[in-house]
Amino acid sequence: CRVFAVKPAMEIKWTDIDPDSGGRRFLCAERFAGEWRFRWKLQRRGEWTRGLQPTRAMWEHVLDSLRRRYRRMRPGWQPAATLFREMVRSAAPASGRVLDVGAGRKDFPIDDAPGLQLFGVDPDAMAIAHHDTLSLRAAARGERLPFQDGSFDLICSAWVLEHVDAPRAFVREIARVLRPGGRFAFVTPNGRNPVTWVIRAIPNRLHPTIMRRVQHRDVRDTYPVRYRINTPRTVDRIMGKSGLVREQLVLNGDPTYLALGARSFRAWAALERVFDLPGLSGARVHLIGLYRKA
Repeated sequence: CRVFAVKPAMEIKWTDIDPDSGGRRFLCAERFAGEWRFRWKLQRRGEWTRGLQPTRAMWEHVLDSLRRRYRRMRPGWQPAATLFREMVRSAAPASGRVLDVGAGRKDFPIDDAPGLQLFGVDPDAMAIAHHDTLSLRAAARGERLPFQDGSFDLICSAWVLEHVDAPRAFVREIARVLRPGGRFAFVTPNGRNPVTWVIRAIPNRLHPTIMRRVQHRDVRDTYPVRYRINTPRTVDRIMGKSGLVREQLVLNGDPTYLALGARSFRAWAALERVFDLPGLSGARVHLIGLYRKA
């Protein structure tokens, strides 16, 4: 391995133990050509070496840094996942049954509490089998939910609508298993945003490789995208036909969604300023919605 000296203009952002070598790995920010760039470095026996493979945890730390930067540019801004969790928590009943459609292998939008029953379904049987915060789990698609009519007070779905093959059937099932007055909350990419145009242009068979190399994501969590219910107008139309009435629909920008570093972050942040112009706010990258069964 090549050994090099630590540069003076370097700031350590994150550190832990590398499981392969037993050395300590660092996420560093280096000042280069007038801007900060992230570098992954490994220290073994007191020496710094190049060639450390980035991990998902390291990548998440980069994103957190970019999000903090964007909050300084736009005070009060929050990423879509945070807004979604706040929306779900505000809509959650004090007691009752909550269903997560597309629950995956971990996390739930609200914390377990006395009086709440947390249910989850996912078509990926291996993923849902490992989910450890649910009262009941089932391997099932949103288009065919294994529950009786009016079973739930709240249904939530995070990063799922973009993968749905049959959106009308999906929403009909959501409406069927909701009790009258029950709510459906979701977060999904906006099909009118240029980011989704880029993703659409890439064949689905290449997505796992790209996500693994760019965002260091587990390929088991990468699924084909469809974008068949991913614009405000389409969402309102399909929800309305199934008797779901809009309570909130938030369009939220996020230049970190496809940012690969400081340079691409600046480009996406500049695009977000374009969406501040009259008539263009409907193209922001994420939709966060709350609909009520009439």
